[in-house]
Amino acid sequence: MSTFGIMQSDIADELNKTNLTSQIKRSIVAAMKKYRNKRFKFNKASSTFTTSDGLAEYPLPDGYIGDELIEVLDGNFKDTLTKRDYAWVADHDNHQSYKSEPRVYAIIDGSNMRLFPVPNNSANTTSGDYPLLVHYHKDLNAPGIAGAISRSATDNVTNAWMTDGFDLIRLEAKMRIYLDVIRGPESAQEAVKLIKLRDDALNSLNKEYQQAVASGSVQPYF
Repeated sequence: MSTFGIMQSDIADELNKTNLTSQIKRSIVAAMKKYRNKRFKFNKASSTFTTSDGLAEYPLPDGYIGDELIEVLDGNFKDTLTKRDYAWVADHDNHQSYKSEPRVYAIIDGSNMRLFPVPNNSANTTSGDYPLLVHYHKDLNAPGIAGAISRSATDNVTNAWMTDGFDLIRLEAKMRIYLDVIRGPESAQEAVKLIKLRDDALNSLNKEYQQAVASGSVQPYF
């Protein structure tokens, strides 16, 4: 399995440079940041939590960037919640002060969600609470996430950017080093040569994601 250290070593070997350790680390981290908001198959995650009777707001999972799909489980049944903006939920909640199985949700400042109706106790689950399954787009390098990579990370740390996204990040990082660190006309020419390879790697990941969407294994993220 590839790691942060292996990617650094590969880039240094390909550049034939042994004195750019900090610059290579910085370029790798910058490359991951550039594509952080891009939806790929490998940065999809799922998290489950249960509601509490009378509680409308809940924290989103660590590393949450955007939601794909949120499902509520009620006994043997699974229903997809409808996404609305916060103003819609707040308005309807003020006018309909009742509790029931949640049907609608809104995201609040990217860190919490609000459910509507306010959950009650489910008669069809053992605990009386509703399990909610959140499928979401995840920032793999968010603080507190296992395997998160920063410039100060140790060489043995790894996540999907170092495996599934290896070629994309390696090529993007090399381009940055040629343009921002080594510089000069020859370096600019080398960077241009890498553009097609980088774009090919990106297109391959995009194709993989679209195939997953077409098969129904991944929901499109808007």
